[in-house]
Amino acid sequence: MAIVLVVIVLLLDQPSMERIPALLHSILHFDGFALAAFLSIVSFVGFRRVGGFGALSMTLGFIALAGAELLDLQNAINILPLAQVPVVNIELSHIILLIMLSMFALGILKVNTNR
Repeated sequence: MAIVLVVIVLLLDQPSMERIPALLHSILHFDGFALAAFLSIVSFVGFRRVGGFGALSMTLGFIALAGAELLDLQNAINILPLAQVPVVNIELSHIILLIMLSMFALGILKVNTNR
């Protein structure tokens, strides 16, 4: 797995091959995306078994994390530049991370009204 990852990153990251920190940065974002995708799948399987709003919001939070990591990975390997929201001057990946945190908060801190 690690060899495949290194080959993929080396093929995609040709302009910055002289800079080892840039390569490590790309690998870090690839690993973050892979972990977020895995957690999204596991969370979705758990949601299908259990159901409920908490499990759904956790699943959507992990999907949002995977999307944010994918945007950061594309920026790290110079496929797409940083997407900025011009009105508030914030990167799009940070807005997605805010949505992810909101979904986690809804899933974890959900008020239980069935007492």
